[in-house]
Amino acid sequence: MRKMIERNKHIAADNTGMTLIETMIVVVILSTLLIFAVPNMRGLHERNKLITASRQIAGLIRYARAEAITGEREIELNIDIANHEYNLDLKKYARVLGSGDRKAQKPERIEETHELPQFVFFKKVETEDDPDGREKETTLTFYPDGSATGARIILENITPRSKTPSFMSVEISRATALPDVRKLSASEMGLPVEEED
Repeated sequence: MRKMIERNKHIAADNTGMTLIETMIVVVILSTLLIFAVPNMRGLHERNKLITASRQIAGLIRYARAEAITGEREIELNIDIANHEYNLDLKKYARVLGSGDRKAQKPERIEETHELPQFVFFKKVETEDDPDGREKETTLTFYPDGSATGARIILENITPRSKTPSFMSVEISRATALPDVRKLSASEMGLPVEEED
């Protein structure tokens, strides 16, 4: 019995490693998988840019609403459609010594301009004043009572590799100023829809 165990130890010790051919086969299989996986991941990254941009705008809208309510003042979100930029115009009031009145306080502007990611664009911004979204610059106002300018911000993602653009919308409720983010189909944008055979 003891001789059998010792003989099996030697056999097991000799078969523990992989040969060069086995290693090469594994490398070839992994390389082939990467060749097909990497291009598909690039498209996923581009689609995620559109989703991320729309969620960032929705987050900024929620922040603007909260600032308007807590600060008891109007807050403006400026959207520059032509330059693909947007900024929140916050007016911070520096206290004047001995005065609690806001009119006696000195306003200080705080602005931070945000740019949309590469290949993500503002398609249009529809408001009550501009229902077709033809303006190149739009200002959305958030009020202290929790309401805002009702609007629909449509973002478009066009990449050099994609055949059809992707769309997301951020809709702002006039009464509550809360944003609703959703994906738009080509038919909702009035584009022709390709039928599958």
